[in-house]
Amino acid sequence: MTGIVYTDIDNTINIPTCIAIQSDNKILVGGYSNAIGGSAMSVARYLTNGALDISFSGDGKVSNVISGSVLVTNSISISGNRIYLGGYYVNNNTYLNTFIILALTSSGNPDNFYNGSPYLTHSTGFDDIGVSFVKHGATTSLFGYSGNKFSYYNLTTSNSFLYDNKLRETYTNLKISKNTNELYTLNGSNNNYNIVKFSNLGVYNASFGISGLVNIPNEFLNSNDAVFEETFDNKFLVSGDQK
Repeated sequence: MTGIVYTDIDNTINIPTCIAIQSDNKILVGGYSNAIGGSAMSVARYLTNGALDISFSGDGKVSNVISGSVLVTNSISISGNRIYLGGYYVNNNTYLNTFIILALTSSGNPDNFYNGSPYLTHSTGFDDIGVSFVKHGATTSLFGYSGNKFSYYNLTTSNSFLYDNKLRETYTNLKISKNTNELYTLNGSNNNYNIVKFSNLGVYNASFGISGLVNIPNEFLNSNDAVFEETFDNKFLVSGDQK
């Protein structure tokens, strides 16, 4: 035993991006791969000993292809009996990025939304990037950004909300943290970073910084490895690169 597991999803390039632990301690690892005919949202499920769980889609692996599209998975979420993969894909007609969510049953089969498809997509006419699932209240949303505005896509009502321009040239380094009943976002590039606080979705907490925004100049370089973590006492830690 080495403590390391290697899994090939599509006999090609496989990129894991996210992980989730089920209530029965089975391990879900989501990502994407360059499958034949296009990119694929992919997920594998493991037992606690690292073996693939063959009760999941027969071989422990699922790969759903969108033909001809460049597709990226950024986040995985378990909600009820469903498994969600969220991210974005390149629209072949507009060449813009589009929010996308794939729903699977707990056994790994495609689980259709109300539109008769296991995929939900949403485009605002900007680059729409799904970054991270966050549970809030009774629902789960895929959070990200549209153009230069923070946004989210609600799984229950299928609404996409755009907030004021409080992003700073972010692309893939948007970090999101749920802290008790409040939501924080971290983003930055080009020697600055911002932290924005929401007491309720769509409502900035005016007691935080200036109108809900803290901007720290000259201390943060564009980095996908920035850390934004909650602590046991409902505070959070921020770290990244210093100029």
